[in-house]
Amino acid sequence: MRRWLSGVPAVVLVPLATGLLAIDWGLPCTDTWAPDALSPRASGLGALVEVYTPGHFHIYPPLHLLVLTLVALPWILLAVLRVGTNPGRLEQELIQPAYMTPVELGARLVAVAMAVGIVLCVYRLWERWEGARVARWAALIAALNPVLVYYAHTGNLEVPYMFWIMATLVLLDAVARGEPRELACVLCATAAVLTKDQSAAALMLVLPLGLVLLRPSRGLTDALRPRLLVAAGGGLAVFLAASGALTNPSGFRSRLALLLGPASQDWAEVPRGLAGTLVLLRALLVKLPLQSSLVFALASVAGVVWILLRRQGLERGRRLVPFAAAVSFTLFFTLGARRTDERFLLPHALLVLPYAAPVLDGLLRQRWRVLRYGGYVVVALGLGAAGLGVASLEATLLFDPRYEVERVLSTLAPATRVEVYGGPHFLPRFPRALDISRVGTDPLAERSHMSSVTEVLGLPEEIALRRPDYVLVSSEFANDLLIQQMLEEGRVPYGVRAYSDRASWAFFRALSQGELSYHRVLRARCRLPWPLDCKRTHGSAGGELWLFARGG
Repeated sequence: MRRWLSGVPAVVLVPLATGLLAIDWGLPCTDTWAPDALSPRASGLGALVEVYTPGHFHIYPPLHLLVLTLVALPWILLAVLRVGTNPGRLEQELIQPAYMTPVELGARLVAVAMAVGIVLCVYRLWERWEGARVARWAALIAALNPVLVYYAHTGNLEVPYMFWIMATLVLLDAVARGEPRELACVLCATAAVLTKDQSAAALMLVLPLGLVLLRPSRGLTDALRPRLLVAAGGGLAVFLAASGALTNPSGFRSRLALLLGPASQDWAEVPRGLAGTLVLLRALLVKLPLQSSLVFALASVAGVVWILLRRQGLERGRRLVPFAAAVSFTLFFTLGARRTDERFLLPHALLVLPYAAPVLDGLLRQRWRVLRYGGYVVVALGLGAAGLGVASLEATLLFDPRYEVERVLSTLAPATRVEVYGGPHFLPRFPRALDISRVGTDPLAERSHMSSVTEVLGLPEEIALRRPDYVLVSSEFANDLLIQQMLEEGRVPYGVRAYSDRASWAFFRALSQGELSYHRVLRARCRLPWPLDCKRTHGSAGGELWLFARGG
């Protein structure tokens, strides 16, 4: 550990600073504004027990859920001391901001630490291969990624599973150099899969490549040596025990069935077949530079070619392991899931874009003045675009449109009746003095309950019977174009689970067009000064909201 921490580069301050800036996004809270996060609800309400309860399961593997549950444990115990262990009373106590806020903050600090770990792993790899100068460029390129910065502000799994993948690659490189790190490497790979299943797609090709083929001695006897067999057996045993495959086989099978069915296929962007695959690959190539800059993306291609031409044998193979991991992820996950969301391109960005580092360093070290000055321009353009993306993401969080809605709601008289539509990840926080109700046709027991919000089972179109003073529509549904497409095509937008029927969407259209005795008094949108650009990430950050008042 001392050797690992010695000489920690200053570049790790970049992910630390970007992670801590705007870390209070949406805090204090009763729930997070980040969809699919394990915090604060899943970890703070003890969802870990689902993994090991016979016949039950949690949609995500248990490792990071365990980590965040341990972070939340002091607050869970405090709530137990206050109200006892009755499930209903305990849940109502725990979803209060006094508990959920520190649970969420703890999860975000864990994410920041893991983002720092990712950048440090990138640095360690490139330091071994090309020295400290190139390593600093590689780490900086990895750090200046707005998607990484966003997920470092959440309890989502993107940063944790990428941390374990990058740690696996560092140890894999050590094994390929002859160091006895097989067990640690395989356990890190196991931790990655136990954090998020899709990690296996990135490691499927590179683990045998690094553990066997890239070693100085590659004979069968060496491949089957005891250390490797112990590592493989240890990793398998840990996975079977921790995943619930041994202790809860029925629940484990049910989770796999969900993952291979609706969890992955319901949200596919493109159809199967050659035409869909070509569209998918084209989208990947177009969207990848958006996670950094076009300059770095082009330079990374040149960096891969540079390694292919400059290095020979095993040394070349070791340097191409991250690139091989990105190819593996594409083959075994991207082509199957058929999606190019920002979070599903994060592995490609962190694994491939640092290959721009030796190219940039080479340009800046040219003896010819013209090439060197040209290199300064190229680097400035790359850093400027990547830095602007990160600054835009931070500004999007700092000036989230929900803050504007909250300021308006705080001016309303006490007991004002406000009817809200949307999930908790897409709504603002509400003043306790207001009478807030959330109306929908989905069963009350299946809803994610919100503190100080009354859940109502009813039809949205019967609003004339309820007569609320105000109506608030969340960023899930505050989109005129989306509403029109839903009504014309019958297509449910990505990520929408409630209000997915045509009657509800007809209600939203009538409401937005002023046909229901309500007029729009606020259209809260993300507005940032040039050259910043709002970063709508994972369907929540930077989303638009509508507030309507009764009376014409």
